[in-house]
Amino acid sequence: MVKEAIVLAGGAGTRLRSVVADVPKPLADINGTPFLEYLLRYLERQGINTVVIAVSYMADAIMDYCRRRRGSLQIRYSVEAAPLGTGGAIKQALTHTAFAADDVFICNGDTFFDVSLSELWQVHSVHQADVTIALRRETDSRRFGSVICDPHTGRIVRFTEKGERSGGLINGGVYVVKKQRLSAFDGDVFSFEYDFLTHCCRDYLVMGKEFFGYFIDIGIPSDLYRAQDQWRNME
Repeated sequence: MVKEAIVLAGGAGTRLRSVVADVPKPLADINGTPFLEYLLRYLERQGINTVVIAVSYMADAIMDYCRRRRGSLQIRYSVEAAPLGTGGAIKQALTHTAFAADDVFICNGDTFFDVSLSELWQVHSVHQADVTIALRRETDSRRFGSVICDPHTGRIVRFTEKGERSGGLINGGVYVVKKQRLSAFDGDVFSFEYDFLTHCCRDYLVMGKEFFGYFIDIGIPSDLYRAQDQWRNME
């Protein structure tokens, strides 16, 4: 299993601005601890030893925090001079990864999904996939859009737009990606979800693996508050 991950932490977090105005979204406070810290601890537990954090909005705040944290991770930074979209940010971050590795894990910096990276990697390697996505089943998937899989093979055949379906599998924001596919993708500014993954579904092998672990996306205030309440109980 590869031991390296890219964390997307460059979003401006405009939907959270009313409740998180003084720090970037990944540093949103969860009961005294930044959300990003929970994600980094998770990656450490999963056996990751190197993380490249893709930063843009309030990049200095994220880098300052990570330089002061304690832990086993080696952390590098990919700083966008101008917004590149999620796909462009990952493509740039690849230049900061270990070139010997053919694949890399990718995580959203505003989503926590407690999945086994080793199980995700097993699906990816057994099928020799180009992309493998951690999936979660939601009773109401309209906010996220749905992922449609071949029921026999687990291959992802398409993604639906947000609001199209009321329930089903969603993209949980944790991936394994073959670096070559992303490096060769045309353009420097593009969406990972809407441009790159749609392209891969059409031309390459994209696999999905359903997981049942804890999931939270803090992209809107109500879910940030929910994370604070739920993690207070877990602690």
